[in-house]
Amino acid sequence: MPDVNAYEIWKNAWKPEIHTTDYALKRIKSAQSAKLTPIRIDTTDFYGHFQGSHGRYETFLDYCPCGDFHRSNLPCKHIYRLAIELGLMNIKTDNNQNAIVTPKNERVSLNDTIDIIENLSTDAQLTLLRIAYNIRSTTPVYEVDFNNIILELLACGIIIDTDPNNHKISFKTKKDIIELLDSENISYNKNSKKCELEDICIQHIPQKAAEVFGTTACVSVPTQFSSKNIHYYLHRKYDSETCYDENSNCFHEVKLLDTILPDDAITDQLRLRGYYLQPARQDANINEIRISVSFTPPTPDPAPISVPAGSPVPSVKDITLDPSKEYLWTKWGVYEMPEHYQIYLGKNARSDLKLIAIN
Repeated sequence: MPDVNAYEIWKNAWKPEIHTTDYALKRIKSAQSAKLTPIRIDTTDFYGHFQGSHGRYETFLDYCPCGDFHRSNLPCKHIYRLAIELGLMNIKTDNNQNAIVTPKNERVSLNDTIDIIENLSTDAQLTLLRIAYNIRSTTPVYEVDFNNIILELLACGIIIDTDPNNHKISFKTKKDIIELLDSENISYNKNSKKCELEDICIQHIPQKAAEVFGTTACVSVPTQFSSKNIHYYLHRKYDSETCYDENSNCFHEVKLLDTILPDDAITDQLRLRGYYLQPARQDANINEIRISVSFTPPTPDPAPISVPAGSPVPSVKDITLDPSKEYLWTKWGVYEMPEHYQIYLGKNARSDLKLIAIN
């Protein structure tokens, strides 16, 4: 039950209808985030301490020093989180001390972050790439096999173990579990389900099971690092993209370092460290990257074959191409490009390309 005095402060400060507006609902949703995990809640004087990107806020039920409250004079996400913590609102929240925002002046710079990355082994960098790729604001933790590579990443501080006392055992097949139980002379029902056998291991031989099967851990990138920048750097350094080779009429993988990358701070770091040799482009705009597609098709016949409406699409080997037009060769087929076009890097479907042949 909430404290009577806290309830009176809450009721006198805010009318009930305030909490049902779209404005309020957005802040209530933000208040549920693990990032709003309080540093301290005082249940006597009804205030809380919350960490923001620009400093620490001492928040009361009717006041908060954050900019959002001062602009609107309405409950901000900190006030709502305080109300939830004091039991004034029956709403579930995520709590994780490791997710609390790090002030900007305490964040690790991009250059220092990449210095740490470059001192890691290649296997550790590739594992970090996978972790950073899967870290989202909605999923701030990622489950990994706990091994020497994870220990290397933990040692440098670029990831943290969010629950080191509760690693999960990576149970294998039911047959493997039975073999372990038999070797340890532990009785069980032969008709037991796999999950029931796992529970027997956890209850009687947790350390032995962990040694035999290994464990998993939930890790996260601490807030003083940018998981997005870590992902961008390692993605460009190690990943490839699929490209079409018109000469061999097939697709092959090309390392991103051999393509034209956006001119930004990440690419500058790749240049600085000798991975990306192309000079900076003066006209690059990271917010709007455009490429032009133009290539010479195979030796054409002057008389192109047209495809009547409703007719089956012919095979690539059965067509000839008009030398005055441009075509896009893909693994699905050949498309005729419109007279004027631009291609944007993205995943949206296009309706302006005409399929003229299939592979």
